[in-house]
Amino acid sequence: MPTGPTIETTPGRPSRPADVRRVAAICDAALELLQEVGYDRLTVDAIAAHAHASKATLYRHWPQGKAQLVVTALESRSTPPLICTDTGSLRSDLLALLGTVAASLTREDVGLMAGLLLAMRSDEDLAAAVREQVLEDKEGLAQRLIAQAEARGEYVRPNAAVLLHELLPALLFTHPLLHGAPIDDPYIKHVVDDVLLPVLTHRAAGANN
Repeated sequence: MPTGPTIETTPGRPSRPADVRRVAAICDAALELLQEVGYDRLTVDAIAAHAHASKATLYRHWPQGKAQLVVTALESRSTPPLICTDTGSLRSDLLALLGTVAASLTREDVGLMAGLLLAMRSDEDLAAAVREQVLEDKEGLAQRLIAQAEARGEYVRPNAAVLLHELLPALLFTHPLLHGAPIDDPYIKHVVDDVLLPVLTHRAAGANN
């Protein structure tokens, strides 16, 4: 007999409409409380109460607890999702990617990420969740973007994907945090033309053309 629809087991990503709405409400509640009290004082009990949900519901979607839930909530704010669009050149691919990031990244998001980065120093669960759910996913994006350039016949240095993965978060988060400036078109073009392309396409001395 048919068993009917099942709930998606990926943390925070259910398939049924009712569960999608419930997860969205829990993520919203987690972010609201995170802004109010900070990560260290945030608890699963408080999130459940604020979202009018049971702790069992939270742990069904996020079995690893608070850290996994918070990282998923932050990722849920990234709209539209980051994709590796083939625009015809590495430069235009990078411009498109950074433009998508800039369109979805608010000052509030930057502040939340800054707080989490500090909390990662003392919270191993949070550090593991960020590396697994955020950094590894973005690493795959960098690898696809570089592979795409190579498939078009563009030259990129051997470790270009690793460098792109390391540089992008630093360039995108330190600018608004340290300088209080938006990630606008002039900054994006500066990052792509003056930093990323020279680094990613650098040829070592004596390398074959």
